[in-house]
Amino acid sequence: MTHRTDIPYEAIIFDLDGTLRISQPRFMDALLEIVRGVGFDISPERWRVAERWVHYYWARSPELQNDLDAGGEEMVWLNFLRRLLVEAGYPATLEDARRLQEAFHAQYNPMSVLMPGAQETLQTLRRLAPVLGVLSNRREPFHAELDHLGIAHFFDFTLAAGEVGVWKPDPQVFFHALARAGDVPPTRALYIGDNYYADVKGARAAGLDVILVDSRGIFEDADCPRVRSLPEIPRLLAAKSV
Repeated sequence: MTHRTDIPYEAIIFDLDGTLRISQPRFMDALLEIVRGVGFDISPERWRVAERWVHYYWARSPELQNDLDAGGEEMVWLNFLRRLLVEAGYPATLEDARRLQEAFHAQYNPMSVLMPGAQETLQTLRRLAPVLGVLSNRREPFHAELDHLGIAHFFDFTLAAGEVGVWKPDPQVFFHALARAGDVPPTRALYIGDNYYADVKGARAAGLDVILVDSRGIFEDADCPRVRSLPEIPRLLAAKSV
């Protein structure tokens, strides 16, 4: 395959969840309906604040670590829901969180689907970059899901953080990804993800350029290149190469 060389990157690396694939219905939309259904009348404005906090929490935040230390993995989800309700404006108890958890497990049965425009964007980037990869904070390898989504053939490598025991935003996991890309220098790599706290901060700390995919418009004040949809990425790179 012949690759163009008019972009300043030898490798373009994607996040997976929330960037290349999404749950349908979207997690936060479905959760808001369930939250309201169990009696919490939360405004869209307050939920938007809470959604931004969700990105912070799962980016290996101190609160997440405290919840892991206090109750182990089996309690993390319950504490997450309690904290989420607090961020949304309710002084929730663990019992409130249990009610929400029961309703959520009973009602939410999403499908895993491609982010709109993913196929077209990857086809374009496959012609631009020598190496394409995926780095996710998942515990287990996820090649089977990429295959199910019909995009596995676009990528030269994948890396689940659990394979190396280091998690975004720790810069070390990005260095592991660069090694899999063929020892590409950080300054010659681009990372694309949807979580400002995990993806942007982590990739920058490792020396990579970043693009934030903010499809839900919750990081409007982000201090980095930001797109609302994947097809905007090739256009952004074309402008960068001029």
